[in-house]
Amino acid sequence: MPRAAEPSATVVGGTSRSLPLWPNTDRGVPNIALRSALFGAIAKGARSCFERENIPAQKNITISYTGAQLDQGDLDVWLTVLHLAKNQPIDQECTITASELLQLLQLTDTGANRKTLISRLSRLSACALEVQAGPLIHFEGSLINKFSRDEYSRQLTIRLNPGLHKMFAHDQFTQIHWGVRQTLNGHYLAQWLHAFYSSHAAPFPRKIETLHRLSGSKTTDQSKFRQLLHKALDALGRSSTDHGQPFSYCMEGNLVKIEKTPSKAQRRHLNKRQDEKKIPLLQAGDTVAAGMGYRHSR
Repeated sequence: MPRAAEPSATVVGGTSRSLPLWPNTDRGVPNIALRSALFGAIAKGARSCFERENIPAQKNITISYTGAQLDQGDLDVWLTVLHLAKNQPIDQECTITASELLQLLQLTDTGANRKTLISRLSRLSACALEVQAGPLIHFEGSLINKFSRDEYSRQLTIRLNPGLHKMFAHDQFTQIHWGVRQTLNGHYLAQWLHAFYSSHAAPFPRKIETLHRLSGSKTTDQSKFRQLLHKALDALGRSSTDHGQPFSYCMEGNLVKIEKTPSKAQRRHLNKRQDEKKIPLLQAGDTVAAGMGYRHSR
């Protein structure tokens, strides 16, 4: 059966600077959102409000954040807005109905879901960040520059922050497999892990406490977090394999080791590095583990 066309947004005005393109099966997002607790692995409910809070992040990334705490549901909405904007200048306004946006999020059009959607868009536009990623990338501003709604027409008007283009340099953003992420909907830690490991072509072993810190988990008992981590990685492994993206893990003491299939873009990046070291090229379907050569899937 042919796949139904995705809803599209109407665009108005703007400059010629655009986001990079990616397939409709994926969602593009800056690595700073995936390698930190900016969008935490937290359940629905009461949120903390931050004032210039230093968000836990991977080495070489610093994030100062003001606003209501963001979660994985907020990331879903931001990913979808970025996806809508990828075919237009980044500072163009786009208009779309709440119903169409919910459809893109694979959510039913109910009053409760509309209310939640509006709340998430409001949080994304009301926040303020100061980001430094390495020596070259500096960003200040909100994740959404403008958000308004027309109660009569039910149109939402959204404009991204044009400064976001800095964080979409070729090695500064990741294409997340949308099908895997949607399968994990409601499993916040599994979604965070999928996003985090998607941003690494050959992830190095990580300490459990490091994953706890970077995920923003509110679970204070480390043994309990270890159990939750096991369940989340199991769910991620099943979903990834079901979508043709083999993913496996093992825990050795306090370390989590991952084997995964790099994306096409990541294979190109690895091949470039390996070619410089005169290592045989990585082929589609090969899996990699950090600190060792790649492994053929055959």
